[in-house]
Amino acid sequence: MSLPEKVFTFNGAEFRLKKIDLSLKGAIDPIKREQANLEFEYTKDIDKTKIRKYQRRIEELSLALSQMNEKKSSGKLNEKDTAYIDKLQNSFFEVNGQYENDNEAQGIAEMIRYHKQEAYEKACSNVELIQPFFETVLEGDLSKLDYTDIKISLFAMQVVSDFFFIMSSNLSESMNSKENFINQFSEPEAESPVN
Repeated sequence: MSLPEKVFTFNGAEFRLKKIDLSLKGAIDPIKREQANLEFEYTKDIDKTKIRKYQRRIEELSLALSQMNEKKSSGKLNEKDTAYIDKLQNSFFEVNGQYENDNEAQGIAEMIRYHKQEAYEKACSNVELIQPFFETVLEGDLSKLDYTDIKISLFAMQVVSDFFFIMSSNLSESMNSKENFINQFSEPEAESPVN
């Protein structure tokens, strides 16, 4: 997957991400660590019991549906399984609807989302973290970056977000390549004899 080269502009100066490879993977770690620490700090006193109950049930139903869909795609589904899939889907939509209509749970979820965004913005405003990150991942005249300018935070959020997206895309692509490589050496499934 080849992504188009992105140009970032700050106060008229143009910057590009260096070719993202394994050597740059760790560049984002200090920012991610700071964000995680801030998220924890901001949300540790929020009672998440109610939304965790919904999330756990939705995850259980999603997993069960996924397993049944695998069985369906392999052609090993019987009438009982089809009824079970319908029951799972109905339960999934019911629990999801309950969660979406639970004002208290939605309020908690919104508060958590707010604090996660706040943590991200604060981590991207930390000059001690973003300056070495920029020096590692950006090409361009870095002397044009004014770390006292309030707009540096928005610039940092854009660069961090794109860097993370590209890094994740590359990782996902390489995982698919690895899986395809491994699968080419796997033995094919034995065909069942025809009677």
